[in-house]
Amino acid sequence: MYVHDWADDCGGVFDVLDGGLAVLDCTLHGNGAGGYAGGIAVRHSLFVLARTIISYSTSGEAVYRFGPLAPTIQCCDLCGNAGGDWVGTVACYAGIEGNFSEDPVFCDRENGDFHLAENSPCMPENNSCGVQIGALGRGCGPVALTPRTWARVKMRYR
Repeated sequence: MYVHDWADDCGGVFDVLDGGLAVLDCTLHGNGAGGYAGGIAVRHSLFVLARTIISYSTSGEAVYRFGPLAPTIQCCDLCGNAGGDWVGTVACYAGIEGNFSEDPVFCDRENGDFHLAENSPCMPENNSCGVQIGALGRGCGPVALTPRTWARVKMRYR
């Protein structure tokens, strides 16, 4: 599943309260919300997030989680989200269980092609999980990466 959305409340794509949510093999890109999370907000709910990309949300953190239930988060790429990637109650999942924060290297993000480039860290041969991460597989050869500099990061917020 590929999603690009905006919500007025808490989660740009999913907002779950007192329930359960499993997000598997998804690409959530460029989402936003008036509340906590541009991607996913989960409160007092069971939560599984696996093999999913949450990238470049326009507001809020990638995932906002509140409550006593521990989530399962594996083989996910959270990258470039306005409010942070691995922050808050999901910060402890960064760098473990195959989770990382790198540009997913889409074929042509500016024109809506969210297939993965051959050199994407979300391709099975390029990540520690050995699985495809995200909804769409390889769609093009290698794509040149634009290096991130501090000046480039600051430009996003002007």
